[in-house]
Amino acid sequence: MRPEFDAVIVGCGPAGATAGYLLARSGHSVLMLDKATFPRPKLCGGLLSGKTTGILERVFGIETCTLKEQCVVDYSSNHYEIFAGSRSIYEGKTKIPFHFVRRERYDHYLLQYAKEAGAEMREGDACTEFVQSQGKVVTASGAAFSARCVIGADGIHSPIRNRFPEDNVDRATWKLNIAAAVEVCMNRDAVPQFGDLDHPALFYGTLPWGYAWLFPNSDVIVAGIGGIEWRNRGTLRERFDEFLGRLDLQADVDAISGWVFPYGCGLPDPTWGNTLLVGDAGGYADPFFGEGIFFAHRTGELAASAVHAWLQGGPAPDLAYKAAIREHVLPEIKYGKLFRWFFFQSGVVAHPKLQQLILPVASTILVDVIHGRRSYRGFRRK
Repeated sequence: MRPEFDAVIVGCGPAGATAGYLLARSGHSVLMLDKATFPRPKLCGGLLSGKTTGILERVFGIETCTLKEQCVVDYSSNHYEIFAGSRSIYEGKTKIPFHFVRRERYDHYLLQYAKEAGAEMREGDACTEFVQSQGKVVTASGAAFSARCVIGADGIHSPIRNRFPEDNVDRATWKLNIAAAVEVCMNRDAVPQFGDLDHPALFYGTLPWGYAWLFPNSDVIVAGIGGIEWRNRGTLRERFDEFLGRLDLQADVDAISGWVFPYGCGLPDPTWGNTLLVGDAGGYADPFFGEGIFFAHRTGELAASAVHAWLQGGPAPDLAYKAAIREHVLPEIKYGKLFRWFFFQSGVVAHPKLQQLILPVASTILVDVIHGRRSYRGFRRK
């Protein structure tokens, strides 16, 4: 394996795979590193929205029917249900289906596209040292690589971002917008009351700042709860147990897992010289629903575009990528955070009558936001 590359990408999830695929397809030398060996388990609700399937088709040329044929999409549904507490208050339909994937399968599938495009892979070897001034990355095995550009796609705990100077990352603001989630998969035959669930169900009123969910997969029901961490401090696991209890769901305690994710962290400047942050590493996720797969793909695409243009003699990648993030990503995060503040601060989740009045109306608009047909900014149609 060569020691020098046009780009080294640390992290092989959807953000890294998108950037790696696009750069390698354009003829650039690319090395992709990850501490895990794929396929690897990944905690995530696994929802693919319409805007995500759109970017998969546009960037990779992958149609949804292909994802189903390859068993990457595990389940699809074109309707949804909203609960206030444990009481159903609204069921709606959407022309664009929701698709559900198992992340270990989804991420591994996309990584093959990057490999086939010519990206070199080094799995099971974590990045342990990063020297930004030299574009140098050293791995746990002692291997050292240098690149003209480094892309940090290494998740919420990003070692690359953690090496950024204080001036580049407002860590106090970052911490205020971190969310935590708890989730468990239950076999359908073990939960007969929801064994035939064929649509996503969202439950409000379970957390002061967050929500719970039931997502259908082919053989399991995924139950979870999540919300902004500091506002729900010390209550998440207890609230999850209460949520399961209200629905009379019995979960294997050993199967319950938790993780943290960005919930509106979105860095305004995810660059440090020729080092760019994408996906969770840059804090890019929907600030109301917490959905991050679309933002992973989109920021990976924008980063690859900036790096490719620079390698072809264009402007510096940090300037181009920063401008793209501010145009295409940050407005949605900004206005999504404003809506989140209004929704939870207004007390809607604490008052059943307000829930019944507002949630049915809001849900149809928010479904359009999820699928990319509307923006959080004034909920205008796109």
